[in-house]
Amino acid sequence: MANRHEWSEPHVPRSVAVDDPLRLNVPSLLIERARHGGDRECVRVGEEARTAEQLRSAAARWARALAEREIAAGDRIAVLARNSMELVELALGCLWLGAVLVPINTGWLGGQLAHVFADAEPVALFVEAEFLAACGELERPAALRVVAGLGSPDSSGAMLWDLPVERLAASAEESPERRVEPGELAVVMYTSGTTGVSKGVMCPAAQLYWWTNIMRESLRVGDRSVLYSTLPLFHVNAFVTVLLAIATGGRVVLDPPGGLLASDADRLEVAAPATDEPAPREGGPAADDAEGEG
Repeated sequence: MANRHEWSEPHVPRSVAVDDPLRLNVPSLLIERARHGGDRECVRVGEEARTAEQLRSAAARWARALAEREIAAGDRIAVLARNSMELVELALGCLWLGAVLVPINTGWLGGQLAHVFADAEPVALFVEAEFLAACGELERPAALRVVAGLGSPDSSGAMLWDLPVERLAASAEESPERRVEPGELAVVMYTSGTTGVSKGVMCPAAQLYWWTNIMRESLRVGDRSVLYSTLPLFHVNAFVTVLLAIATGGRVVLDPPGGLLASDADRLEVAAPATDEPAPREGGPAADDAEGEG
């Protein structure tokens, strides 16, 4: 039986090379992807889709908007929100600016949430309306000076602690690309906390780059691959899957709140190696042998 899929070799960005360590970062991957096939769909969340060029522009414009609120490289930005295209663009904007992204588990309440606020010391918090009450029960993080709403309904005009909830949006102007040191902190991902207090895993810029390259090679992901994640973006799997789509020229479908749309499920392809062997059915014969059983 012939293979069902033909796998193309992934495009390797020529301008992002090992001998140029200041280019080993996500903004460089995004710029390279926008130059090569930038008009193809890269990320889809529910009914919203963006090409690589649209994502590059959104990242640069979000970086400008954050800078206009006096948020700078190295500042930590906490995000408490469910999957959305706005969240994807904001996350890329943080990486473009050099601010440190701190995604927070939306299921955390009370002491778990208070621990992350105290440990991460964010200067800004982007939060969906439904999580405002949980935040308000805690002490205000000491360094916090900006609170902004994400998603729907619009929570701007509300108060959280003694700060007004703003509604920030990507600027009309783009922020220029900046040079990024390989060891520069990019993201802090918190562990689940199942065996103790959640720990912030510090991910430098080059780690995100090499993560995507290792996954690209081991999973044989190429520019015709479609990736899918059911997980929220505060989980490392979903976050890195977005970066993998950017790096390879493929595309990723993320579960929106409420689950995958049927229209996406109908045309979803699996980004995994093809095989000549029939898939075994758990506890029974191979799938091909079980045809006609009902």
